[in-house]
Amino acid sequence: MSAVNTNNINISTYPKNAGDSTLNSSGRYIVDIEKGNILNYNNDESATFVKEEHVRNALKRDKGPEASLIWWGLQEFMDQGATASIKRVQVQYKIDNEVFETSYIAKMNLGASTKSDEKKTLMYFKKEELFFTELAPVMREVLNRMGRPLRTPRCYENVINPGKELTIMEDLSRKGFKLAKGDRNLNIEQSRLAMQEMAVFHAASLIIEKEIFGTPLEEKYTILKEKWFEGHPHRSCFHDWWSKQLYIIADLAHKKGEAYQKHTQWLQMTAQKVIDELVDSARPSHPKFSVLIHNDIWFNNILFRNNKQGSPIEAMLVDLQMVSKASCVIDMVFFMFVSMNNQDRLAHWEALLSTYYISFKQILEEFTLSVPFTFDELREEFLLKTTYGVIFGLAFCAPQYYTPETMVRTPRNEEEWQSYAENYKKSTVIALKNPTVAAALEKELFERIENLNDFGVI
Repeated sequence: MSAVNTNNINISTYPKNAGDSTLNSSGRYIVDIEKGNILNYNNDESATFVKEEHVRNALKRDKGPEASLIWWGLQEFMDQGATASIKRVQVQYKIDNEVFETSYIAKMNLGASTKSDEKKTLMYFKKEELFFTELAPVMREVLNRMGRPLRTPRCYENVINPGKELTIMEDLSRKGFKLAKGDRNLNIEQSRLAMQEMAVFHAASLIIEKEIFGTPLEEKYTILKEKWFEGHPHRSCFHDWWSKQLYIIADLAHKKGEAYQKHTQWLQMTAQKVIDELVDSARPSHPKFSVLIHNDIWFNNILFRNNKQGSPIEAMLVDLQMVSKASCVIDMVFFMFVSMNNQDRLAHWEALLSTYYISFKQILEEFTLSVPFTFDELREEFLLKTTYGVIFGLAFCAPQYYTPETMVRTPRNEEEWQSYAENYKKSTVIALKNPTVAAALEKELFERIENLNDFGVI
């Protein structure tokens, strides 16, 4: 907790009653901390979501009942995501007449345009609420007994109002956490930290399942059975998106001739049943591999804290909207094929599995639980599930090379859903014809195609 610094705020731009509860609760003003001015909320729909009561609730859960809110406002944080808009909530408060400042992160659903979108987005927010309110506190408690933290953000307010869901959570940037610098491929030090946090997350879920609840988590909380691409109201659109990408890549492989004949056949066959392939891959080959997985661990959902020399020393897993029960290696293959370059993936995948297994085993043994599988069995499960990683790696590859003009946004109406897959196809074709990125994109695609051989898929 630090005393407030108002050097970067132009106080003269604030109305005299900017901290007045009536004014704030009406949502009439948004404070832009960086620019030091007041924005009318009519220009930003998020101001109608975050109310004074939400901020007060979050502040008191964080700082204690003695914390008194002075003023609050919303600041731009990041672009619209796939399921939510995200803002930073800047707060000034006092305790015993001493003034302080803090901030939180607000994730809000600005309203799905269709009933089917609304249903699925509600599931995302309900999953995150379940994690923050029911699972994370118990996982954190059992880990604290061993002197270990659960490295996910703390949540201070949840509002589940269909179509207008809101979550207010810890702003990890105040502790020095941020996205990795540079491109989307994480380095080996960052990847080791990510694998260690996966292990902690998975092991803690097993502990609470076996020792606290005494029943499978997916039986106690049936929403954990749902996967984001399984049963989606627009499942056919996702199938078309992935299949069109795979067919484009199959055509590239076909043009390379006989050397890629088997790869071409695999890509064409997988394109016909891509959703079924993903659903089947996510299922553990044996119940002993079943854990609570994050289900979306990639470079955009991992924050790192560095030491003074700039080396990563701690990682945080964020965005818990996809949590599910599945094979533990799904988090691993997704991470390695989406967030690592090919050279590091090939050279270090077994070492990273070992990093995971050592941490996973240590936590369970500290809690006097037997480890459900050996390292060799984990390695075999990883290789069995490599298809999952290859599909996501191929599908996520081309969009990283889109320009702002060709970027495809998450659909907000039925018309956009119907053109979603075709728009992705057009953008990928444009990227492959763009002389500034085509060579790099094609190189990366073929690295992933060749991973089919590297990891024994074909």
